[in-house]
Amino acid sequence: MKNIFKKITILFGFNTLVFTTFLNASYSINSENKNFVNNFPDTITSNLKENRSSKKTTILSNDFLWAGKALQYFLYKHTTFDEYTGTLKKSLNLTSEQELYYLMSLSSNTILVSLNGMTSYQDFFSQAFSKWLNYKTVKENLTWELLNYFFTNLYTNLKIKLAGQDSFDKTKEIIDRDFDSNSKCLIYSFTFNSLENQNLLTSRDLFYDSENFGIANSDSSYLPYAQNLLISSYKFALSNGDLRINNKITSMKSLADKIVISNYCNGKMDDCLVKYEKLKTWNNSNYIKASDESISKFQIFLSQNIKFKNFDELDKYYSDITHNRRKNPGANITLSIVMKELAKVYKWSEERLENLKNTILNIFNICYKLTFLSNNIDDFSYAIIGMIFTPDEKLLLSGEQESDVESYTGYSFIKSRFNGIYESAGYCYLIFAINYIDSNNAEAYSTNYKIGKESNPSPYVNFNKEFGKVLDSYLGRTKEGANYLIQSYPETSFKMNNSVLYKGKIIGWNEHSGEVAQSVTKNILLAIYLFITFLSIVFIIIILAISVPYFVKRYKNRDKTAFKK
Repeated sequence: MKNIFKKITILFGFNTLVFTTFLNASYSINSENKNFVNNFPDTITSNLKENRSSKKTTILSNDFLWAGKALQYFLYKHTTFDEYTGTLKKSLNLTSEQELYYLMSLSSNTILVSLNGMTSYQDFFSQAFSKWLNYKTVKENLTWELLNYFFTNLYTNLKIKLAGQDSFDKTKEIIDRDFDSNSKCLIYSFTFNSLENQNLLTSRDLFYDSENFGIANSDSSYLPYAQNLLISSYKFALSNGDLRINNKITSMKSLADKIVISNYCNGKMDDCLVKYEKLKTWNNSNYIKASDESISKFQIFLSQNIKFKNFDELDKYYSDITHNRRKNPGANITLSIVMKELAKVYKWSEERLENLKNTILNIFNICYKLTFLSNNIDDFSYAIIGMIFTPDEKLLLSGEQESDVESYTGYSFIKSRFNGIYESAGYCYLIFAINYIDSNNAEAYSTNYKIGKESNPSPYVNFNKEFGKVLDSYLGRTKEGANYLIQSYPETSFKMNNSVLYKGKIIGWNEHSGEVAQSVTKNILLAIYLFITFLSIVFIIIILAISVPYFVKRYKNRDKTAFKK
């Protein structure tokens, strides 16, 4: 009998081990980092090995987020500099390679007014995309025309020819060729004299309160633009085009002035070559109107061959392809459910809802136009794995840690199982705090634009920025990577659903929007309950199967003994 119960104990212990393993596996899925990594099948890896010999041996995830660097080179190529630029550059004692990155940053952040765009190549690209889409609020100027040319003429070409990791030499070749053949007349000049041309825009047309915006702003005690431009350009030069650069903006003028003097003047104010009055003239080309031809082409671009005719069509499409086999709400992008929650729980008016719907519809249609490829190898449909709206005032981006950001894009990258090398950019997912995406905050966003933080004064600017980051990642997706992502999309939609990606409150993922999303947790608890029930039944059956014959046999033997007596 002792042996019998020993076997039962061992069996129960094994079942407990299986149960514990099950629990740990469930927990590890929920605990994965936001920038999750998908694994490449070995078959695809072997197909790519031949192409790796000429590339650097260490490949980082940021090597697939190169759109901002390409755009900065494009703007540099379309800039003519003055002699004073050469004076500043010479004072820094840079190498020839560093000089290129210095001028790229200097020209790009003069042309595109955005302090947030100075922080990284990725943020620069998202700010540029946002600027391109502010045509409804701000008059189209030369900056807008340059961006319009890049997005409608070069973006798709770069995708077709250079999809994958950063190949800057090839990027320069494509842009140089296009410049010589098509766009060399489209120039932003640092020497342009606005007094010689009367047919210009005003600062009011550009939605600024005065002419002291962008590079012309060196006097503000808070966030002086000119100083930050000089500081960031020097940092980008020293990084030699490293896509991991993360520059912090200097808020206080007193500190910014000291850093400029240290970098450009060897710490000596008397010998300082920085003359902010000269820098102001670089802003003159910002007042040049965009050509009628460019505006007309853009309107045609917006209106022809659009993917989704209305919001309901967009909603149904993404509800279907992001279906995650969960009972509630059933998909990772459920736009109509979000709108109903905003109306019912958060009391949004019909006008506010329509504005948000139109913003989302327009931006999806623009992304599909930009990413359309004739052979349809890499469909933008599979670029976004989840779109999360939260009532949280501070986003929970790293475990339980709160962040002051208003919106967020999470990236994934495909990594080889064979050698652990990154092979392609993967999916993205988006998080938006609803407190920062409605027209009630119009004044706050207008202020951020006027002081130079943002490139777009729209209250829906966060959508522009985050979708810009998705388009950045999209250039890093290889053909093989795209095929794998499309095949894996249904499974990933199930495993990496919204409640796995974000641990805060999620609108549309619970019965009441004020609660933390629980749909996955409930399913896991149900599975655990059923699993325990199953183990219990099996355990009882085994006990009965072993103990009943034993006791029956013992009872019979006792009867025989009694009869013999």
